[in-house]
Amino acid sequence: MRNSDGIERMRKKLIIRTALFIILFCFLNQFLKLALLDDVFMRINLKRGCEQNFEDVILGTSQSRAGIDPNVLASETGRTTANLAIPLSSPLDNYYFLKQMLAEERCPKRVIYEVDPYYLSAGKSGGHYYIYPWGGIRMEYFLAGAQNDWRITLSPWVLQLGNYWQMPKLLKEKTDWFRGIYDRSYNGFVYYTDETKFEDSDITDRNFSVQTSAEKYFDKLADLCNSNDITLILIQAPVSHDVYYEDEPQYRNGADQYLQKKAEEYNITYWNFNSIMDIPLSGNFIDRQGHMYGKTAEQFSALLGSKLAEAQKQE
Repeated sequence: MRNSDGIERMRKKLIIRTALFIILFCFLNQFLKLALLDDVFMRINLKRGCEQNFEDVILGTSQSRAGIDPNVLASETGRTTANLAIPLSSPLDNYYFLKQMLAEERCPKRVIYEVDPYYLSAGKSGGHYYIYPWGGIRMEYFLAGAQNDWRITLSPWVLQLGNYWQMPKLLKEKTDWFRGIYDRSYNGFVYYTDETKFEDSDITDRNFSVQTSAEKYFDKLADLCNSNDITLILIQAPVSHDVYYEDEPQYRNGADQYLQKKAEEYNITYWNFNSIMDIPLSGNFIDRQGHMYGKTAEQFSALLGSKLAEAQKQE
C-alpha cells in the first residue's frame, strides 16, 4: 500500500512539474518572440496586403525590400503597386501570404515574385505564421511550417538571436503596434544610403539543389495564381557581377536553369536580372547577398518597371 501511495505521489509531482515546465516555456517563448523579432514592418505589410487593393504586388525576400521601390514601378506601369516582400521568406511563406490576402478578398492582377535561390535550396521557412490573424490559414501555415522544421516554427526567434541588444527598442515598437501606432507611410521599400557600411562575407560555390518543401510550395503558389486569374512573373534580382559570375557561377547557373524550367512548366514570364544588368559589387551593394544601396535600387526599379509596362501591352 505504501509503495502504491509513493508511486502515486511521484506521478502527481511529475505531472505538476511537466505542466509548470510547459507553462514556463510558453511564457518565455512568447516573450522572446516579442523581444527579439524585428517584425513590425512584416505586420504592416500583412495589414496592407489584407486591407488594401493593389493591382501589382511584389512578394519575395529582403532583396526586394532593399531593391524594389513600388513608387518607381507605379510611375512606369500606371498601376497601384505594393512591395509586400518579407525577409527570410521561402515559397511556403509567400504562398500563405497570398492565400491570406485572397481570403480577405484582396486579389491583385499581377504578382511579381522575387525568388532568391537560397530559399529554394537551404533557407528556413515557416517562421512568420504568428503575425497572421487567428483562423484556419494561420493554423494551416503553422502545421505546414512545423512539418518542414518544427524548431523554427515553434521558436522563430532563434533566427534573430543577434537582436538581444535591441530588445528594449523592439518591445517598444511592438507595444506601439498593438496600440495602433506605426509608420503608415511605410511602402515596403528600404533605401540604404551611401553611409551604410558594406558587410563582407565569404561565399563558397556549390551545386544547386531544391528542397522538397520549397518546390511543393512554389508549385502551390503558381497554381494559386492560376486559379485566381493572377498573372505571375518570376524574377531574380541582381546580386552583382562579382557574386553571380565569379563567387557562385555553378550555384547561380543551376538556379537559373531550374527557374527557367519552372517558368516553362507553368507558362509564366521569368526574368533573371543578373543577365540583364551587369552591376559590380563595390559601391552598389551593402553585402554579397544582393542587398542594394538606394541609388542602385532606384535604377533596378526603373528597369523592372519598364519591363512590366511592356509586358502589360501583351496582356
